[in-house]
Amino acid sequence: MEPQDNDKLTVTKAISAHEEAEAALADMVRNFPEHRCAEMIARVQQNLSELRGMAAAPADP
Repeated sequence: MEPQDNDKLTVTKAISAHEEAEAALADMVRNFPEHRCAEMIARVQQNLSELRGMAAAPADP
C-alpha cells in the first residue's frame, strides 16, 4: 500500500469514528436530557470538519 493510500485510510477511519461518536452523543442527549453534551458534540463536529477537509485535500506527491 502506498503511503498516501495509508494516510487516506487513516483519515477515513478517523472520520468514521467521529461520526459514531457524534451519533452516540446525540443518543445520550435524547435518552438523558439532563446530560449536557453540547460542548462534546461541538468538539466532535469541529474535528469532523477538519478531518473532512483533510480527506478532500489533494495528496502530497
